Amino acid sequence: MVGDVRGKQVQYKLESTRVLAGKFVELHMVDVQVPPRYEARVFIGADKTGKIFAHWLDSFGPEYSVPHGEGSVTSNQIEVRIPYPGGAFRDTFVFLPSSQEWTLTIDAEKAAGEWQHFAAYRLSRP
Repeated sequence: MVGDVRGKQVQYKLESTRVLAGKFVELHMVDVQVPPRYEARVFIGADKTGKIFAHWLDSFGPEYSVPHGEGSVTSNQIEVRIPYPGGAFRDTFVFLPSSQEWTLTIDAEKAAGEWQHFAAYRLSRP
């Protein structure tokens, strides 16, 4: 998993696993630096109607783990919006069939309702 956060290049080791009776996919991200500067566990699942729910738990602490995100799937894309008190984030996962890779783009909502780049990653197998 390589990309940028606020324009700074980053690289994470990523493991993806189905958990909790297969109802969620867990993404476990760990910075490759020693010691790691960032770690996150993201749980993504869908209810019976197809509505997507996402829960981010990361090394920034519990206060940044709520609220959960909600979204939907369209074609090869999953989009989730997380309405944090300081401003919403929008996570967009896109599957690229030709390379069998995913991209993840994270945007932050500005006060005027405009979206600004926060992070972008390419998720691929070694």
